[in-house]
Amino acid sequence: MNLHLDVKILIITFCISLLTVYRKNNQNEKYLRSFPLFLLLTIIVEITGTWISYNHLNNTLLFNLYSVMEFAFFIYFFQKIITDPPIKKWITRLLYILPLICLTNICFLQGPQVFHTYSYTVGCLTIDTLGILYFFQLFKSHEKINLLRTPAFWIITGLVFFFTSSMSFLGIINYVATLPRAITVDLVKLFIFVNSLLYTLFIIAFVCKLNIRKFIPSS
Repeated sequence: MNLHLDVKILIITFCISLLTVYRKNNQNEKYLRSFPLFLLLTIIVEITGTWISYNHLNNTLLFNLYSVMEFAFFIYFFQKIITDPPIKKWITRLLYILPLICLTNICFLQGPQVFHTYSYTVGCLTIDTLGILYFFQLFKSHEKINLLRTPAFWIITGLVFFFTSSMSFLGIINYVATLPRAITVDLVKLFIFVNSLLYTLFIIAFVCKLNIRKFIPSS
């Protein structure tokens, strides 16, 4: 059972998050402290899903349930970084509403053995909208912000790209088994690339506030 490149990068991302987020006297924001736990959960799901697929079993239910937790986690993340009170209040409501929509679709509409494309599309649009609101918040801010050293900027850039790309694949996710092998292979490569880019941007978010000079010996 071989792990794809994106899972290997995910494991590296998790290790870097442990070394930076919980580092003593670190300068990273508190909202990052929950990321290592989320990344660990993602690793467990990816490896379990790979093992299930390797044994020619259906892993759709696993990724259906994981995607619900994924949406909940990222909505919680936005709730921590968006400062506008009315928007923050609506985000708190979304933390309960969106998972309920997804679970209803999984259980009663599309079913647990089919990827929940309808509710997943709603989730992707929600994350993209929250990302746009965050960028608008940065645009309106009167403070001088160094985006290159702002973890949330890198994370949200990755999220917007990832969930926008995910929506582009939704129309064919449930028909992968019926597609020609060459097309299926190309789709897998695209998914691996999108996931790898997301985790790479996470790594940048974890290290962008490190004081590199402290690690460079003086001559």
